[in-house]
Amino acid sequence: MTELIAPGLNRLTDGVEAARLLFGESIKPDAQGLAQLHLDGVNAILQAVLAALPPEPELSEAAAKAIIKQVTEDQGVKKGMVMKSLRAGLMGELQGPDLIQAWQLLHQRGWDRSRLQQAIAHSQS
Repeated sequence: MTELIAPGLNRLTDGVEAARLLFGESIKPDAQGLAQLHLDGVNAILQAVLAALPPEPELSEAAAKAIIKQVTEDQGVKKGMVMKSLRAGLMGELQGPDLIQAWQLLHQRGWDRSRLQQAIAHSQS
């Protein structure tokens, strides 16, 4: 986790806020995250990602990238749309640590599923 958040820190005290994104089954999206979740097509993107998640607790970088590629192709959207939607769904924000590495940590804990389910609910409201 330290390696993941360290590049984005200006001060050591910023670490608490940066690490917050990696703890807990739920997130509270910020204004930009909510705006992303309400865009047309985001609900389908997040549902496709959720359906593609492997059942095992390990999510390799290659597997994560393959899911993103497959969802991009299946949904007929640009990769950036999938990446932003996934970031908003997993972390509630459009800025933050490396998406793939953060996703791997969240997947190990099983929190990616619950966060994506919550994001899907937000996208429908």
